Formats: sequence, C-alpha cells, structure tokens
Amino acid sequence: ETETTAISLPPLSPDADSPHAQPLGEEETQALLAEGRVQELVAGLQADVAAAGTGRARFVARLTLARLCAQAGQLPLARALFDALDDEVSAHALDVWEPSLAAACLEGWLATRTVEEKEGGRLAAKVRNRYRRLARLDSSAALRVVGP
Repeated sequence: ETETTAISLPPLSPDADSPHAQPLGEEETQALLAEGRVQELVAGLQADVAAAGTGRARFVARLTLARLCAQAGQLPLARALFDALDDEVSAHALDVWEPSLAAACLEGWLATRTVEEKEGGRLAAKVRNRYRRLARLDSSAALRVVGP
C-alpha cells in the first residue's frame, strides 16, 4: 500500500534557495500538483538535478524534489530522498556551513515520519537526534514538526 498523505512544508528560506531550486516557478509547480501531474513534475525536477552545475545546486534541487514529493503525498519517495540528503548534511557538516539547508532537510525528514516512527521503534533514536539538531538550527521549524 502506497502512502499518499500530503505533507505541508513552508517555502525554502531565501538564503537556502537558488535560481535553479524551482525552475518551473511556484505557480506552475502548484498547478501541476493540483492537477495530479506528479510524475511530470518529478521528471522535470530530476532533470534539473542532473543539470545542476555545482554540488550545492544539486543538493538544493534534490531538496526541492523531496519537498515536492512530500507535498504531493509521495511519502516513500520523499523519505528516501530526505534520508540521502540527511546523509550528505552529516558527511559535509552542513549544520555548520549551510544551516538553513540543513534545517530544511531535517524539517522534511521529520515531517515525513509516521507517529509510530517518532514515538518508538527502530527510528526513535534517529528522530530524537534529528529533532535536537533542528531545534538548534531553527527553533521555529522545530515547532512546526511534532517532536519526540
């Protein structure tokens, strides 16, 4: 069974955004989402990831893709993307160098987890760790997600 609960995430902060973060534009993106044309939207954003010229631009494009998958209710794909992004955040110490990008990634990671994952089970420790990191980076974002 595929999960299709849409997740609401705020826009990326201006310092996290880049000119290529959402090339379709907000209106066109929302129109495609409203029309249920998720496959078309994902394909377009994946092409943008491939075309990004820098590591940061690729990260922002993949973060945008993950967030739009969450907003479209494509939670398994969103979770997989947020997992990979969080690995990159840790590997490159983005909490220090790009705190707004790290916070956006952590907020998405936490927002796409189920209540069961947040309250117990094998991911509970990861949830607590990521929530603490998010609270340190962006307290208002931490308030938007239900903490452990």
